[in-house]
Parts: sequence; structure tokens; C-alpha cells
Amino acid sequence: MNGSIEPLTGLRLLSRRRLDDGEGFVFATGDGYPVLAADKVFFDPLEKRRKRKIGVSVSSGCGVGCRYCFTRQYRTGRALTAAEILAQAEWLTLRNDPPE
Repeated sequence: MNGSIEPLTGLRLLSRRRLDDGEGFVFATGDGYPVLAADKVFFDPLEKRRKRKIGVSVSSGCGVGCRYCFTRQYRTGRALTAAEILAQAEWLTLRNDPPE
């Protein structure tokens, strides 16, 4: 994919970051709020195979501030629309280079 999502959603890919078990992405909404999403691979010991999982944001930023969470560095923005949430899932599942 070329880094953009359908114009209808208003999301734009800002950056991508390699993670130990996949890749993380920062998008921006049409009104400039950051949106985080992740695409990861894990080994399922019960099925004895690798599986892919995606993580999408339902809001921009978070006010809780958990130490383990990357989202804490972004101020609380707003709840995302259904279209913005679905756009993240669609972009992650349809991209051409999922994590190995």
C-alpha cells in the first residue's frame, strides 16, 4: 500500500516502527489527532503455528498513563469514529507487507 487510507476515513499514515514481534504505526486523523495501530505475529502453542494479530485504537491518546503503554505519550484527544476504527483494521489486513 502507498501509506494512505481511503480519503473517506480521513486517516493518514505518519510513521511506522519495527517492534520485537511485529510493527507499529502512527496515523493522523483529518483533524490532526494521533492514532496508533499494531500488526503482530505470535506463535500459538495449542495449534503449533504462527498467527497474526492486529491492534487498533478506539480513541486518540489516553489519559490513564500506564507505564507499559506507548499511547501514554499522546494527550487525550477524542473518540474515533467507526469509520476511523475500521479503516485501521482494513489497512492492517490489506497491506502488502505484513510482519513475518
